[in-house]
Amino acid sequence: MRDKVLDTIEKYEMIGQGDHVCAAVSGGADSAALLAFLLSLREPMGLTVTACHLNHCLRGAEADRDEEHVRRYCQREGIPLEVLKIDVREEAAKRKLGLEACGRAVRYEFFRRLAGENGVIATAHTLSDLAETVLLHLTRGTGLKGLCGIPPVRENIVRPLIDCSRREIEDYCREHKIPYVTDSTNLEARYSRNKVRLQVLPALKEINPAFEEAVGRMAQSLREDDGCLCEEARELLGRAALEKGGWSCSVLSRGRKPVRIRAIRLLQGASRPEARHLEEIDRINILRARLLAMERAIQGLSRRPDLALVDGNRSEGITVPCRTVVKGDRKSASIAAASILAKVSRDRYVTGVLDREYPQYQFAKHKGYGTKLHYEMLDRYGPCPAHRRTFLKKWEARRT
Repeated sequence: MRDKVLDTIEKYEMIGQGDHVCAAVSGGADSAALLAFLLSLREPMGLTVTACHLNHCLRGAEADRDEEHVRRYCQREGIPLEVLKIDVREEAAKRKLGLEACGRAVRYEFFRRLAGENGVIATAHTLSDLAETVLLHLTRGTGLKGLCGIPPVRENIVRPLIDCSRREIEDYCREHKIPYVTDSTNLEARYSRNKVRLQVLPALKEINPAFEEAVGRMAQSLREDDGCLCEEARELLGRAALEKGGWSCSVLSRGRKPVRIRAIRLLQGASRPEARHLEEIDRINILRARLLAMERAIQGLSRRPDLALVDGNRSEGITVPCRTVVKGDRKSASIAAASILAKVSRDRYVTGVLDREYPQYQFAKHKGYGTKLHYEMLDRYGPCPAHRRTFLKKWEARRT
């Protein structure tokens, strides 16, 4: 197994010389093997290894037993350990999230805080986990991304055991006398993933004993296919780019559908507001920023318009003939359509990109508007980089 893990680390360039690695350790066989393996690399690669354990407080005495087990092991091996104990059920109620979603959000917030900007987060996902994930995606309906399963690397999160089955890992623990604990809830078939693990996978292995390895090969092949489609999407964007800014819709529409969809996703990522844009809005105010954005959009068009309809009563800085229309979305179908497109795009960005990046703020629920829930999240966590200072004045006024 050691050679397989080393090959995985090298193939995906997971860990480099002198890296700080935060290992997510639950105390189970997978994470125990991961931590032991990273310790074996500590000296030859000059790694700094920190163990991270999250006690979700969901399994009572058993959860405390797991925490104590991890503490004793790390103390014995001289491994720095960071522990966070949080009642995830209570936290889920506060955040209005499901238990699984809240647990995941809390875990990765904890890991990212410890890893910092330059650290690596190592999790113990295995080939068996990948097979289970692909099967779960199939039951719900999925596309190419879903069939790729769990990515070996995502940003600074790496999964060195992703090519090893659970059986290989348990054998490794026995061979090297690595102690671990067992989560009793993993043996209960009432959860979807456990049902796949305990009932579906064994049935599929009767047909093909190497089923997990077959799924791993398929996932790798599909990741390569998806990478090619993404590369084609970037080339399509290059052909569609206009000299004055923006992209040609006619060029984009000629792309094949899978490529076109990925190109649009790339555009959505590229169009996220940068810090300098937020600073500009705060500096010149939201009205002037809106007019400036209109003018920049006009300058980016391939053809100069004969007339611009502006919703409102101000048009300073617009360099083409224009007509202001107060409450324009009620009087002009063109303005109404533009208003719908703008709101849908804005909400999609907030509930998609921002909600994934800052899950603790629950952007998917309040969509960034000044709701009671949004202010409650600001009270709890403070502002994030996506918050404008002028928006925060309303929040700060509520607190005084």
